[in-house]
Amino acid sequence: MTSSAFRQHHQVPVRVESALFRQLIGEWVSLNALASSAAAILKWGRLEPALAGYHSPGDLVDAVDAANPAGKDEILGALIRLFQAGHQLAGRVVLQSMLIKLGRITLRTRGTSSDNAWAEDRRHIAVAEFWDILSGYPIARRPHKIAANLALDTLHRLTGETRGQQPARPVDPTELPEEHSGRLMAAAAAEVGRVGLSVDDDLVQVVTWAVSRDVITREDAELLVQVYLPQPGTSGTATAATQLGLSDAAVRQRCSRARKLLVVAVREELDLRTDQDETALSA
Repeated sequence: MTSSAFRQHHQVPVRVESALFRQLIGEWVSLNALASSAAAILKWGRLEPALAGYHSPGDLVDAVDAANPAGKDEILGALIRLFQAGHQLAGRVVLQSMLIKLGRITLRTRGTSSDNAWAEDRRHIAVAEFWDILSGYPIARRPHKIAANLALDTLHRLTGETRGQQPARPVDPTELPEEHSGRLMAAAAAEVGRVGLSVDDDLVQVVTWAVSRDVITREDAELLVQVYLPQPGTSGTATAATQLGLSDAAVRQRCSRARKLLVVAVREELDLRTDQDETALSA
């Protein structure tokens, strides 16, 4: 399935492999055909000036795609405010605008499994996590780089970050065998070196980038890959604990510490790159 399938506003593509994405695209086509959708968007234009002049949900998605960074933030911010005020369709428009990124994220966080049922589960989880993130997104505090923030927050959830954890205590670094995690990192290294970091990168690419920037050690990077992208039929945490001679809790603490370093570094990198892009556009 090509990403253009998520931009079909009036006809469902003939071939969409994922049952979930096929359902979402079909729903989207139906929403664009409803007179009530057009009426809702007309009302939104009176509530949010950034949404004035549009006539269908598809128009808004196309507008987001075509806008410069500041324009994207204005439209997405207006939609998020409406969604959080109870306009479910506004949230659905944001979801549709982000489905290309969500599709890439779920594709790249599948680890080593080629099981399509498992991949479909990941798609369901990603959409559910995105919807939850969207409902609580702090638009007043984070009004810029909204699409990048939403994608990164979703990737963060899918790679195991949880809220309310206690601060991680340092664990002495111990080198892991490279049989699985080393192969995955080696495969990602060349691509990351060529193109840098983006919100669509998977965990392996992110940790490889982080090692190259001395954000985390190679040992911690390999640990993250082993825990969150385990070989099929294995428990990443249990396997790593056995190999390192640590408790499961100690492995989780070490992963939590490394994740926190990653999140800070990735946010700074993406914020810097977006600022550079905006400067280039305004030059």
